[in-house]
Amino acid sequence: MAWIIFLRYGVIMKTIFLALITLSYTVSAQTPHQSFMEIPSSNGFSSVHYSFYDGDHKIAAFYPHIYKQFDAWTEETPNLMFDSYFGIRSASATWMNTVNESSVAYLNGTGIIKVDQDITGADNFSTTTWIFSPFEIDQSAYVMLFEISGEAPPMAAFSLHNLHLGDGVNRTDNETISEYRNGWIEYGPGDSYVVYYRPITAADGHLAASAGASSPWSVMNDGGDYNGDDNPVSGNDLAMGFQFNLPSGVAAGSKAWIGIVTAVSYNGDLSGMADRVEAYVTGKSPEDLLTDEQANWAAHQARATLPANIDSREEDLVRQSIAVLRFAQVREPNTNDGNPYGQILAALPKARPASGEGIWNVAWVRDASYGIVALAKTGYVEEARNALRFMLEARSGEYEQAVGVPYNISVCRYYGSGREETDYNHQGPNIEFDDFGLFLWAFAETVKADPSNTWWHEYWDDVRDLTAGALVKLTENHTFLIAPDSSIWERHWNGNEKRFTYTTAMAVKGLCSVSSLAEDMDDTTEAQSYRDTVSKLMKGMRLNLVDTQNVLAGSMEELFSGTGYLDLAAIEAFNFGIFAPGDPISTASLQQYHQTFFDGTENGHGGYYRNDDGDWYDLQEWSFIDLRMSVALSYNGLTQRRDALLNWVVSQSEANNNLMGELYCRGTDNCPQRGDYRGSVPMIGFGPGALILALRARNETGPEALCATESTEMPGLPDVDRTEGNDAGTDDDAGNGDDITPGGKTGCDCSAAGNTQFATLPFFMALFFAIVFRIYRRKI
Repeated sequence: MAWIIFLRYGVIMKTIFLALITLSYTVSAQTPHQSFMEIPSSNGFSSVHYSFYDGDHKIAAFYPHIYKQFDAWTEETPNLMFDSYFGIRSASATWMNTVNESSVAYLNGTGIIKVDQDITGADNFSTTTWIFSPFEIDQSAYVMLFEISGEAPPMAAFSLHNLHLGDGVNRTDNETISEYRNGWIEYGPGDSYVVYYRPITAADGHLAASAGASSPWSVMNDGGDYNGDDNPVSGNDLAMGFQFNLPSGVAAGSKAWIGIVTAVSYNGDLSGMADRVEAYVTGKSPEDLLTDEQANWAAHQARATLPANIDSREEDLVRQSIAVLRFAQVREPNTNDGNPYGQILAALPKARPASGEGIWNVAWVRDASYGIVALAKTGYVEEARNALRFMLEARSGEYEQAVGVPYNISVCRYYGSGREETDYNHQGPNIEFDDFGLFLWAFAETVKADPSNTWWHEYWDDVRDLTAGALVKLTENHTFLIAPDSSIWERHWNGNEKRFTYTTAMAVKGLCSVSSLAEDMDDTTEAQSYRDTVSKLMKGMRLNLVDTQNVLAGSMEELFSGTGYLDLAAIEAFNFGIFAPGDPISTASLQQYHQTFFDGTENGHGGYYRNDDGDWYDLQEWSFIDLRMSVALSYNGLTQRRDALLNWVVSQSEANNNLMGELYCRGTDNCPQRGDYRGSVPMIGFGPGALILALRARNETGPEALCATESTEMPGLPDVDRTEGNDAGTDDDAGNGDDITPGGKTGCDCSAAGNTQFATLPFFMALFFAIVFRIYRRKI
């Protein structure tokens, strides 16, 4: 009885403590509002970002790759852009970066950005800037167009391009701009990035110069013309400018268009890049390129199967979410240097990241899996397959010593090149077994979306032996849970790994999902093994992860400590039917989660923070958690609360150009304005992926039935140590530090399947008595 009293006392004290913290944050009611003043466009090769923060009003970022880093030895993908924008000069000169926008928005469901600006004194004409990363060209590039609608007086229009291609800390030193084919190129020392500026229609003047009185900005502003010659210009902090004269102005009811394609090459591919740009531009007007891009997006959206019963606001968000999912899937072709094609990033980069802010343009297995399932269910099956192929063909298995068994899906994430990566801190690496279950779920859903296509057969042996098989081997006999790992919130290693509820829940879902595929492949023994393992895991969760009040905890270790064990990642146990609607554990858990983690107006604005661990990141509201909570609320009949929660997320997204943020501020330190976006924007799997699944769940009566029922068997003897002592880097082509990850690591001196943190007599005695007490408590 002492153990039960300890648990009850612990959860009561924790609830009081968190309530006091929450009271200190409720400084104002949440109101949907715009707080993210950027808008990106990506074509899977590169991304361009328009910023409309105060003082910007310009293109503020151009990333030549959308992933953060190609491999451990290359620099992180740089932002090559300082700024770029248009200008006009008639009676006076106006650069558009000095003009506030009247509207900044996507053409909905596309990557086409439309920026309207009203120039003081220009009462009879209007200007619109169009920006997009073109899917009509397989190239890192963006298009910027300037539309002037008459009646406009005689004038000249200008474009300014200040990219940083040189060396030095700001990449501004030793730059060169020279004529090349039908445009100009800018480059720095060495064999690095080269930018090609290609006016779509012939410019009437051009000028390349460093900052100062002779710069393109100053010359235009001072009333001069661009009279540059064709000789190369070298210097520091160069900028390129083009001039387009409109001597007759623009007639009433007519329009004038100018535009420039900016493309970037790397690894010596200047000629190939220029060929692709010329093929894209030749014979086209600026307006033609815009029309073609609109048609490309219309064809993409025509493939969509939208969730049923969505209103117009939700459809707008779903349409833009489909576009954002497309933004974040890499289209760079595979080469001898790496295999980037198909990966789905967790987020896009930002133009104006806050100091110290994590930006997640990296291919995490977890985020990608939610995105893949959403793609498969929305009609984009080939895109889902490509994302799965990326992981199946990636170079993984480098942390086998830590995992304790052979495996083939990354324990964390991937470099852009398609090589497994994990991140380290002073507590060691992240080793995440939930990735295996997540991948199996995504794999099976993609197969199910088009069961007549046998693309997956060539990968089945590896999926069976190295992903599903790894989970079977990682299931502990003494707990009936998956072995300790870092799991969804990436708690690292070296004593921080735990038996997380989320990891075991994903194993249940993943193994169930592929059990029918095993049957299809006549692997009946494996199919039964998966079902038997699921039965044990369901038993282990009920025995070892539920407190005396029937509340599902976040991990076994935290539960056994008696305090600090609530975590909304556990919601997936209800979303995947491990605890069915109406089960006392479902009812009690949802009630406790809402009481502990909800911050907002009841059945109004507001949502959930993720757990009770208490650091800054944990304590902000998570839109992903809101969306996964909404699924559980749907399945458990709590529709009023669900509708309010979905409306809050939709309204927040709508106010921010239908881009979905990672975090909403809760009035904490460094996040004082409640509802402000923080973290990565836009999120991908944790944003559009989770949104689409939440809206689909609203039409479902409950979770899909599992492949097995809870085992009647009880956990048995301690597990055999499965560690084989392999170094993390043992591949045949490794050498001379080839397997060293950033931070000088070559793997980790740790084992999960053979974890010995609890493999002591006192631990197993404590575990035995805890189970006895729990069984006794249920019987009385």
